[in-house]
Amino acid sequence: MAQKPFFLILMDENARTFSVEGPMTDDRPWISQIVTAQRAGRKVRCVVATGATREQCIKNWLASNPRMKLVEPGMLP
Repeated sequence: MAQKPFFLILMDENARTFSVEGPMTDDRPWISQIVTAQRAGRKVRCVVATGATREQCIKNWLASNPRMKLVEPGMLP
């Protein structure tokens, strides 16, 4: 069965930045990058976003994390 597409929030806790990636059905490549960055000492993590569109995900994330700054998708913040 195919997984429903979702969005992923990637965040850098030191820089207080985040990006919204997706929609996607497989987050394993991002998780691999997060683990590599964490092993290198970076304070980065990812969570599944809430929202049906990228714009909704951004709005929802900023409502709970107003001090974070949005950066362009496509790379770890």
